[in-house]
Amino acid sequence: MAHVLSWLKNYGADTQSHDELVDGKGGIRPHWRPVIEKLTSDNPHLAQRALHMTRRMVVENGVTYNVYADAQGRDRPWVLDPMPVVLPADQWREIESGVRQRARLAKMAYRRRFGIETSYRQQNEGKGRTTAKDVCYRLLLVGLALLLRQAWVWLTGQIARQRGARPGAWVGALPLGALLGWLEAALRRRYKEARAIPLPAPLLPLADAS
Repeated sequence: MAHVLSWLKNYGADTQSHDELVDGKGGIRPHWRPVIEKLTSDNPHLAQRALHMTRRMVVENGVTYNVYADAQGRDRPWVLDPMPVVLPADQWREIESGVRQRARLAKMAYRRRFGIETSYRQQNEGKGRTTAKDVCYRLLLVGLALLLRQAWVWLTGQIARQRGARPGAWVGALPLGALLGWLEAALRRRYKEARAIPLPAPLLPLADAS
């Protein structure tokens, strides 16, 4: 420990604010001791060489940042501090708790956003296509599409409950496209498509091409 203290003999602690490295008595804080011991045990020339190499790689690879308030608006090379930021365990647990909370909020917001986009996509999947300009007719198609989607949601909920899955779980046995395909097949069987076009009799003769 003596070589560590000698290495810090010229360190000027900030007495007006909290110092991350040393305490009020000039002693190294416990969470900083492994880092300082590692730095003082290594060859200082090797550390200086590694710092110069890192700065050169930043320039050669174009690692920059932009100061938007700068009138010149020029990119600046990223400045790396050779000293790490060391946090004690209690401070990290507090930060971890905040990060976890933010992650949960982001997940909830993304899930809500994803649900809205999925609803629109599924609505369009079940909506009949038309070129009609009648607003009432087009609104009817939208209403039918929403009704079909809600029926699919109810059916998948019943399947999930019977299988012991959680509410809202994805049911791969009944995709919306499969349900729509079944309904389309049933409608085609019930309402046969007329594959004949009646023409008036007698038919007019074709014009002589010659």
